[in-house]
Amino acid sequence: MKFLNRIINDAKTNCPFVELNEDEKQFYPGAGWYLIKVKNGLIFDVHTMSGNMMLEEIESGDFTKQGKLLLNWAGEDETYFGMFSCFTFCLPEVFNAEKLAKIARISFENHLEN
Repeated sequence: MKFLNRIINDAKTNCPFVELNEDEKQFYPGAGWYLIKVKNGLIFDVHTMSGNMMLEEIESGDFTKQGKLLLNWAGEDETYFGMFSCFTFCLPEVFNAEKLAKIARISFENHLEN
Protein backbone atom coordinates (compact mmCIF):
# COMPACT_ATOMS: atom_id res chain seq x y z
CA MET A 1 0.00 0.00 0.00
CA LYS A 2 1.25 3.50 -0.82
CA PHE A 3 0.55 6.40 1.51
CA LEU A 4 -0.39 8.73 -1.35
CA ASN A 5 -3.04 6.22 -2.49
CA ARG A 6 -4.82 6.78 0.84
CA ILE A 7 -5.46 10.47 0.12
CA ILE A 8 -9.13 11.43 0.03
CA ASN A 9 -9.94 14.41 -2.16
CA ASP A 10 -13.18 15.78 -0.77
CA ALA A 11 -14.78 18.27 -3.18
CA LYS A 12 -16.77 19.83 -0.31
CA THR A 13 -13.72 20.86 1.69
CA ASN A 14 -11.20 21.17 -1.15
CA CYS A 15 -8.65 19.79 1.33
CA PRO A 16 -6.95 16.46 0.57
CA PHE A 17 -6.46 14.30 3.66
CA VAL A 18 -5.63 10.84 4.95
CA GLU A 19 -7.74 9.34 7.72
CA LEU A 20 -5.64 7.79 10.47
CA ASN A 21 -6.35 4.13 11.10
CA GLU A 22 -6.56 2.72 14.62
CA ASP A 23 -2.83 1.87 14.75
CA GLU A 24 -1.83 5.33 13.57
CA LYS A 25 -4.01 7.18 16.08
CA GLN A 26 -1.35 6.56 18.74
CA PHE A 27 0.90 8.99 16.84
CA TYR A 28 -1.69 11.79 16.68
CA PRO A 29 -0.09 14.81 18.41
CA GLY A 30 -3.03 17.20 18.16
CA ALA A 31 -3.75 19.82 15.53
CA GLY A 32 -0.84 21.53 13.84
CA TRP A 33 1.85 21.27 11.17
CA TYR A 34 4.10 18.20 11.35
CA LEU A 35 6.38 15.89 9.47
CA ILE A 36 5.52 12.20 9.39
CA LYS A 37 7.50 9.11 8.46
CA VAL A 38 5.73 6.37 6.56
CA LYS A 39 6.54 2.72 5.99
CA ASN A 40 4.39 0.39 3.89
CA GLY A 41 1.82 3.18 3.59
CA LEU A 42 1.42 3.63 7.35
CA ILE A 43 2.60 6.41 9.69
CA PHE A 44 5.24 5.23 12.15
CA ASP A 45 6.79 8.46 13.43
CA VAL A 46 5.88 12.15 13.85
CA HIS A 47 8.03 15.24 14.31
CA THR A 48 7.05 18.84 15.01
CA MET A 49 8.32 21.37 12.49
CA SER A 50 9.48 24.18 14.74
CA GLY A 51 9.43 22.85 18.28
CA ASN A 52 13.22 22.81 18.55
CA MET A 53 13.73 26.41 17.46
CA MET A 54 14.88 29.17 19.74
CA LEU A 55 12.88 32.41 19.78
CA GLU A 56 15.91 34.33 18.44
CA GLU A 57 16.13 31.99 15.42
CA ILE A 58 12.47 32.49 14.56
CA GLU A 59 12.59 36.25 15.01
CA SER A 60 15.77 36.60 12.95
CA GLY A 61 14.45 34.31 10.21
CA ASP A 62 17.43 31.97 10.57
CA PHE A 63 16.00 28.52 9.85
CA THR A 64 19.36 26.94 8.90
CA LYS A 65 19.74 24.85 12.06
CA GLN A 66 16.10 23.75 11.98
CA GLY A 67 16.33 22.84 8.31
CA LYS A 68 19.35 20.63 8.96
CA LEU A 69 17.59 18.98 11.92
CA LEU A 70 14.49 18.23 9.83
CA LEU A 71 16.50 16.84 6.91
CA ASN A 72 18.56 14.66 9.28
CA TRP A 73 15.39 13.43 10.99
CA ALA A 74 13.84 12.52 7.65
CA GLY A 75 16.96 10.74 6.44
CA GLU A 76 16.17 8.27 3.68
CA ASP A 77 12.70 7.44 5.03
CA GLU A 78 9.49 8.19 3.15
CA THR A 79 8.53 11.49 4.78
CA TYR A 80 5.60 13.89 4.34
CA PHE A 81 4.81 17.41 5.47
CA GLY A 82 1.23 18.38 6.38
CA MET A 83 -1.25 19.30 9.07
CA PHE A 84 -2.90 17.05 11.63
CA SER A 85 -6.51 17.81 12.48
CA CYS A 86 -9.28 15.64 13.94
CA PHE A 87 -7.32 12.39 13.51
CA THR A 88 -6.57 13.13 9.86
CA PHE A 89 -3.36 14.20 8.11
CA CYS A 90 -4.31 17.06 5.79
CA LEU A 91 -2.59 18.60 2.78
CA PRO A 92 0.11 15.89 2.62
CA GLU A 93 3.19 16.77 0.56
CA VAL A 94 6.35 14.74 0.05
CA PHE A 95 9.03 16.30 2.26
CA ASN A 96 12.39 17.28 0.79
CA ALA A 97 14.84 20.19 0.97
CA GLU A 98 12.66 22.27 -1.38
CA LYS A 99 9.93 22.33 1.30
CA LEU A 100 12.18 24.06 3.87
CA ALA A 101 11.23 27.57 2.69
CA LYS A 102 7.53 26.75 3.09
CA ILE A 103 8.15 25.26 6.52
CA ALA A 104 10.14 28.35 7.54
CA ARG A 105 7.25 30.59 6.45
CA ILE A 106 4.65 28.54 8.34
CA SER A 107 6.87 28.39 11.43
CA PHE A 108 7.26 32.17 11.37
CA GLU A 109 3.49 32.66 10.89
CA ASN A 110 2.80 30.32 13.82
CA HIS A 111 5.22 32.34 15.94
CA LEU A 112 3.45 35.58 15.06
CA GLU A 113 0.05 34.08 15.93
CA ASN A 114 1.27 32.97 19.37
